[in-house]
Amino acid sequence: MELRKEPILISEVLAEEDCEILVDGDLIVPDIKPDILKVLQVDATAYLSRKELGDGRVLLSGRVDMTVLYIPDCEGTAVQHIHTSFDFSHKLEKRAIVTDACVFAEADVVRAEFHVINSRKIGLKAIVGLSCEVVGAKQLDLVCGVEGAYAEQKKEALMLNTALSNRSETFLMKETLEVPAGKPAVAEVLKVDLKIGDKEIKPITEKVVAKGVLKACVLYMSMADSIEFMEFDVPFTEVFDLPGVYEGVNCTLDYQISDCNYEITGDTGGERRIVILEVTACAKLRASKQTEIEVIEDCYCPGYDTQLQFCEDEVDEIVASPSCQNTLREVVAIDKALPQIAGVYNVITKTVVSTTRIEGGKLEIEGKIDAYILYLTDHEQMPVYSYKKEIPFRYLLDAPESEDGLVCAVRAEVEHTSYHLNVANEVELRCILSLSADIIRKRKLSLLCEAEILPISCEDKKGIVIYFVQPGDSVWSIAKRYRVPMTEIIDNNQLCEPEKLLPGTRLVIPACRKVS
Repeated sequence: MELRKEPILISEVLAEEDCEILVDGDLIVPDIKPDILKVLQVDATAYLSRKELGDGRVLLSGRVDMTVLYIPDCEGTAVQHIHTSFDFSHKLEKRAIVTDACVFAEADVVRAEFHVINSRKIGLKAIVGLSCEVVGAKQLDLVCGVEGAYAEQKKEALMLNTALSNRSETFLMKETLEVPAGKPAVAEVLKVDLKIGDKEIKPITEKVVAKGVLKACVLYMSMADSIEFMEFDVPFTEVFDLPGVYEGVNCTLDYQISDCNYEITGDTGGERRIVILEVTACAKLRASKQTEIEVIEDCYCPGYDTQLQFCEDEVDEIVASPSCQNTLREVVAIDKALPQIAGVYNVITKTVVSTTRIEGGKLEIEGKIDAYILYLTDHEQMPVYSYKKEIPFRYLLDAPESEDGLVCAVRAEVEHTSYHLNVANEVELRCILSLSADIIRKRKLSLLCEAEILPISCEDKKGIVIYFVQPGDSVWSIAKRYRVPMTEIIDNNQLCEPEKLLPGTRLVIPACRKVS
């Protein structure tokens, strides 16, 4: 008897880790910059620039760019800024990691702190949150048929999330931007904030078309020493090779910015009104499909001693994938004791999921959006200010196939943020929150892997047997025990509903014989 096997690839998480690392150092004020009187703001951005994959380990490397805005200790000088960078690295070690796996990683600054040591020296500290997932492809050889001999087969249908491709692709966006009409020319750039939104992904044969919009906010000093800002939306389209993908499969896309460089140059009239922006980004692509496959759970050959071997395995079975998109509105009033708003420069949002719970066919997701409102003021000693507002959320997503105790992989992201400064000097926020989840059941499988048929010894051969059904018996278990075809038991005993076999039922079991 030969087993006909069908290979199926499924994604397997080889290692994952979420951790926080400390990145710190001292910043010495350059000689060309004046002394520090008061620090207005310390802005920190983490860039993950390198992922080294080896057997049993992943090394992540990157840097934290920090921008210090301060009031100088001299009259007649505008707000000053200093840029500095600190490198960091982190190693994830686990024996299961292999070199042909795919690494999905991202870095984000959780918190930035500073203390002024003296007028020429600042101590800086950033807590960087690192998230790393190493994904490989595992092959399951599923037995779907038997050849070479007649066999009774017990089958079951498996629904598996089969892996088509996992890939992390780096790409460069270079754009020449012009200072908007009505805005003054640039003397110095103070800081640049970037975010990628409006994501779209379309799978085609062996490729995916990925789209998005790079949203850039630039805070700068004008030639007249006034603080100004400008915003740009840069749409982009990238085509990535993704073997095994075709139209209609399930694809997910996430972006992570890994580097940013800019240069200010003159326009045709010689004014510094041209911004050359270079941004390196990483596209994290996953493609899969739901595959239903019928496998042999058990089998035997009538008239033979059938020896079976089983392999134990575990797979992630996606029970449900609920999603929703909601708009959250919040009116933010700035406390009278704080510097009041002259103009909103930017709103940066971060999403935190605090609780997930499955109950009664519903997935409950609770969390908050941390909205950082960066604004300009009319206050001489505090011309720029950052105000944090927490916006809580709670949603129930339909997941009728789910049950208590299952694993929830939740993704929460603010797709778009808009704001408006009303006449009452309040900021009206509008955040489009996208929520999606995979509800996963860890399913243990006992997979048939080997089979052998042997002749039955003379002492084990049985003639006609009278058998009384015991609790837990089925036609299958009885037929396999006596090595006879199921149909012969059903026909000989005129069983109209063989699936409803009652304990105590008297059955005539035919003699064991080979079936060709």
